[in-house]
Amino acid sequence: MKYIFLFCLLVMSCIDNPNTVWNSKIIGETIIYPDSLINIYNYRVVNTNRLISSSKKVVVDVNGNCPICIFEIYNWVDFQEEINKEDVFFIFIISATNPEQFINSFKGTLHNSIFVWDKYDQFLFKNNFLENIPNHDIFLLDSCNNIILFGSPFYSKRIKRKYLKELNIP
Repeated sequence: MKYIFLFCLLVMSCIDNPNTVWNSKIIGETIIYPDSLINIYNYRVVNTNRLISSSKKVVVDVNGNCPICIFEIYNWVDFQEEINKEDVFFIFIISATNPEQFINSFKGTLHNSIFVWDKYDQFLFKNNFLENIPNHDIFLLDSCNNIILFGSPFYSKRIKRKYLKELNIP
């Protein structure tokens, strides 16, 4: 019983309410990337122009200090296979005190993606309109980095259908 309680506590502490509240106020808002993002594979500062220039992109802000949040990255492997689109770019922004665990865990796992370390936790600071939004950690952006959708396609069939529709997947 003690282990079940600990497991539930861990899950509840890492994951926001999976029943995403649809807040259209942030649809159309522009995501700003901090200049301090670091590629976790080579520890070089990321050229944010590359992040900006992709046609459509999924941005995932990952709490790297949360084991369940880290494990959820594997859901994106299945999602990439399902959509099977080369023109969709995936950006994983890792907020963690030490990103070492990501270096070998996900290398080569996800194609058409980049893992960056938000060393100074500037992503939410630069995008302060996200602070009071539940499930503010996953976005589908257009080529101008405007939010088209937000929320996890893994916890809501409605949101997943919206992602598939926006990505032109039947």
